[in-house]
Amino acid sequence: MLKRADAVAPWPGTVRYTAEPFTLTGRPRKGMVRERDVLGSRHALDLNGDGDTKDRFRSGCDGDGFALGKALRLDPVMTGPSALRRYAYAADDGQSRIGQLGGGSASAMLYLPCSDDGTVSLGWSPKPIEVREIPGPALMVLAFGNPALPPSVPTDGVSRAPERSGLAEQRFDLEVFEPVVDKAHWYAVAGAMVQIDPDAQQQEIRVFFDGDIEHVQIALNEGKDGVDRARSYVSTQTIGSR
Repeated sequence: MLKRADAVAPWPGTVRYTAEPFTLTGRPRKGMVRERDVLGSRHALDLNGDGDTKDRFRSGCDGDGFALGKALRLDPVMTGPSALRRYAYAADDGQSRIGQLGGGSASAMLYLPCSDDGTVSLGWSPKPIEVREIPGPALMVLAFGNPALPPSVPTDGVSRAPERSGLAEQRFDLEVFEPVVDKAHWYAVAGAMVQIDPDAQQQEIRVFFDGDIEHVQIALNEGKDGVDRARSYVSTQTIGSR
């Protein structure tokens, strides 16, 4: 159950979020990011969109940002503790924090500032990263599962009580590489953004998933003028074990 603190009003503004197909967490090896094995993921990605996965880029932390090759420096889009993240996909001057490496349409962004050991979390897409919008507040539900039997949200997989027509819901899929304890995993992830009824005093939202699921994460997302997205009330529930 997510319960808002007394005297805390919801932000009714639009929530903006990205829908990139890949996110990867890792460290450059010997100061290099190699397309044939991006950040130690054993996954080959055409980072600069030139049609092959043979390139490598001298990369590393640059203050809070991350230099990916000589031509691209990425500033983090996320700030704040894990229990209350704020997202800004552009700087105060309007300059996008989503960048392109090379002349293709591939694009990347940095989630958090570089960690002390040089670990970074990158979002990447072979096309320009899409920034979506949904009326807020919205509940984000992510199901992390086995890529061999990836999670999905069935057509009738979202329900509300009390029911109300006209509320938005959006779905997306991605692949996530992240270290888990001492062993790194690739996950297939199914996501749903579900608009919360702003007029209901209490409501129940259910999201059903198919597939082989390891854990589910839920979070409240809100937006207002000057804030693309604020994420809070994060909860993770383990479903099984791989």
